[in-house]
Amino acid sequence: AEVRRLIRSITTPVQRSIYQMWVTASRHADTLAWTVIPWTDDTIQLRFGVWKSDLFGKRKFSKWVRQDHIARWRRGASYKEVYEYVKATHPHLSVHSFRNGAIFHLGTHFEEDRICLLTGHQPRFTVPGLSHYIIAHPSQRGPQTCLEMSHSLRETLRT
Repeated sequence: AEVRRLIRSITTPVQRSIYQMWVTASRHADTLAWTVIPWTDDTIQLRFGVWKSDLFGKRKFSKWVRQDHIARWRRGASYKEVYEYVKATHPHLSVHSFRNGAIFHLGTHFEEDRICLLTGHQPRFTVPGLSHYIIAHPSQRGPQTCLEMSHSLRETLRT
């Protein structure tokens, strides 16, 4: 409910950043670093070159989301702008609260190994070397799971 109130109609870059963090269970820095690649009329790939878990760009990673409105995937606001907006409206939250809250919400609906597909965390039973050679396609199980989870998070914003 608090996320829904903060985002409202997604008319500002700050609201767009919060929407992106929530729907993709991402860090703020991730929302500024991904490349948006359209795949179908309703699916986009958010591809990461360098991200927190792989500073040298050796581990390929993508998130897949429904493209309900392309403007929502344009670049959002700076960390400082998001921080100031959040603190002014909900002082008990932090910028990281959106990723934490999204992961918590997903934990009530999905298994841990599936959540890792969206968040980029390493599942406990993964063979790390394999991920260097895999570029997922949206029809595969992993991207389909990401689509399902981001859709679940997006649905929490509907009134």
